Amino acid sequence: MFKSLTPIILIGVAVVIFFMFTNPMYAKVQELQKQVAGFNDAISNAQDLQSVRDELSAKYNSFPPESLNRLVKLLPDNVNNIRLILDIKGIADKYGLQIQNVKFDPAGEVNPTQVPQSSKGLAAQTKDYGVFNFEFSTTGSYNSFVKFVADMEKSLRIIDINSINFASSDASSNYRYDFKITTYWLKH
Repeated sequence: MFKSLTPIILIGVAVVIFFMFTNPMYAKVQELQKQVAGFNDAISNAQDLQSVRDELSAKYNSFPPESLNRLVKLLPDNVNNIRLILDIKGIADKYGLQIQNVKFDPAGEVNPTQVPQSSKGLAAQTKDYGVFNFEFSTTGSYNSFVKFVADMEKSLRIIDINSINFASSDASSNYRYDFKITTYWLKH
């Protein structure tokens, strides 16, 4: 009789062990396997990104330094209003013009990221660049003015001349020129 009960008892113990220990451990192992698969995907993505970064870094390093400097001057990664003023002053000095009455926002930037919402309630759009408005005056002859504007036009820094006001400064052939300009910079 004991021989016939032994298999039933062993089967019962096996069922209890399965539901008490084996099944919860198996569920934990499956969860850990899912986490390992997620980590492996993350490692694979990180390796792909690293190879893309290395490739882009090699391309970036293949450019001559003077070209990179020109690119930074074309569209800087910050407002750098002092550099802009010095660049314009350098151009003006070539033609005997003096930069005067410099005006700009001390914060140095107008944030174009907030576009007014339309009447339909569209979300505001964001831009990858900032805008810097700047005003100054100079006095000189018309020929100097024309050469000055031509050099500003050829400058590597993107400059939009929004307005120029003329006024005669005296009986000579000198005029006063009031400029309002806009320049741009990349945001990070």
